[in-house]
Amino acid sequence: MASREAAMGGMAAVRSALYSGIIKRNSIWTLTLVAAGFAGTNAMDSATDSVWGSVNKGKSWAEVQAALPPPEADDDDDE
Repeated sequence: MASREAAMGGMAAVRSALYSGIIKRNSIWTLTLVAAGFAGTNAMDSATDSVWGSVNKGKSWAEVQAALPPPEADDDDDE
């Protein structure tokens, strides 16, 4: 069978390996989809946070707070 796949071309061999390794079993296919979902979500979150940070550089509270003068101490001992 391997010689037939090699004669069909590299892409057919990749499809056959993908089918027999991942898609053939429902449990493995479901696990693959769930793992891909988590990986995609993490990648998208990281990318959007990076873009948001670069567009709003210097406008976040942590950066603005560092530029503010320290608060003055209240010395109201008259009360």
